[in-house]
Amino acid sequence: MSNFAKAKNILFLSIAVFSLVVVLTANKNTVNTSKQAAMSFLNPKVTLASATAPTQTQTIQLYTGWNYISFNIEPLDQNGNPIYSVKDVLMSINGQYAAVQSFDRGAKSYYPDLPESMNDLKTMLPQFGYSIKVPQNVVLTINGKQTKANQPISLQAGWNNIGYLPNMAINTKFALYSIRDKYEKIYTFNPKDGAKVYYNDLPWSFNDLTCMRPGQGYWIKMKEAAALIYPLTGNCSATLPTSDSYYQDTNGITMSNFWADFVIDTAFKIRLKTGDVIEAVDNNNIVCGRAVINKLTKTVQIHVYGDDATTPADEGAKNDEPITFRLNGNTISLTGYSVWNEQAYRTLTVN
Repeated sequence: MSNFAKAKNILFLSIAVFSLVVVLTANKNTVNTSKQAAMSFLNPKVTLASATAPTQTQTIQLYTGWNYISFNIEPLDQNGNPIYSVKDVLMSINGQYAAVQSFDRGAKSYYPDLPESMNDLKTMLPQFGYSIKVPQNVVLTINGKQTKANQPISLQAGWNNIGYLPNMAINTKFALYSIRDKYEKIYTFNPKDGAKVYYNDLPWSFNDLTCMRPGQGYWIKMKEAAALIYPLTGNCSATLPTSDSYYQDTNGITMSNFWADFVIDTAFKIRLKTGDVIEAVDNNNIVCGRAVINKLTKTVQIHVYGDDATTPADEGAKNDEPITFRLNGNTISLTGYSVWNEQAYRTLTVN
């Protein structure tokens, strides 16, 4: 081989080595990334993300007695692992609640003082609503990952106990638009604000559940099975006005999470004026519902509360108990079925 050929081969070899170094250096990050990806596939605990999804916190004010609640956070423990058990989800108020109830094709309950084997409510999930009883005011705190607001919630015909997934309050009519023709009514309750109800087939003025809100749980009665999908945006600014002809006055009334709705139709046989008071009274003379008139109106709807059998107090009516209605202390003569049953809706007409 000539000296020229030798020099040529040496030059080509040098160029090849130099090119290989350049390629390896340029692809260093790619190689490392590929290696990490392989490790991630083999071991799910290894992730490529340099930062995990931010932890969100939801706080829910609970008042003495029964509260209807839900949460739109997927709970995580301190190590970022999902948690589902009732005890873990409610760890921030451990020892400060007496009972938790829900409904999923049947009643479910959890009593912290009972053995685990006696409780059939095993988990708490964002798509469900829950009734929680606390002996005093307390704040529930849940840390975790934000739930997708438009995650479908499967609803069965009849009653469903549902959660509220959006992170903002939305007008009830628009929040339930995806099932607009498929539900009868929806309601919620807490000891501070009392009962709030929305009847899908009634005029807006009969409904006082104007907005659905984060942290609140709801009971909804479906005409048929359907999937509820909450909107991703919305607010309460479009809320239609509720009746300003009267308001529910709960002063001095012990509000339980049991109630029925009675509509008094005056048929213009009596004239209701500003300041008039209509009260609902049970057989023990307990006032269990009251409406105060703001201006002339033909009809008045009253939430009439029932007795909570788990307490020694008599909060109000019992099932099949007749209710007497009084206008400014005087008994009103009415036609209709004025008997209390939980979640009943009665219309009574003045004689």
